[in-house]
Amino acid sequence: MDNECNLNTLTGAEILQLIDSGKFGSPINSVDGFSWCSETYRNGYKRIIRVKSSSVIADEPGIYLYKIDPITNKQTLIEFLPEEK
Repeated sequence: MDNECNLNTLTGAEILQLIDSGKFGSPINSVDGFSWCSETYRNGYKRIIRVKSSSVIADEPGIYLYKIDPITNKQTLIEFLPEEK
């Protein structure tokens, strides 16, 4: 995405739409797990997609969007879209 400063004015849902449309760029890191996948983007956002799992400790199925602090590397949840049933 060319104009990174405009991301501060977007909602988490709007950022997820940009990611889905391909206008956000390619992830710089992608990891797949048993019931989830994680994508980290160059501009400090991370999307985790979790599907229903038999694990008792698994998070709720859905899409999680985190903002990563560039200094502390702390991840802050900014949007959660539950899996449609």
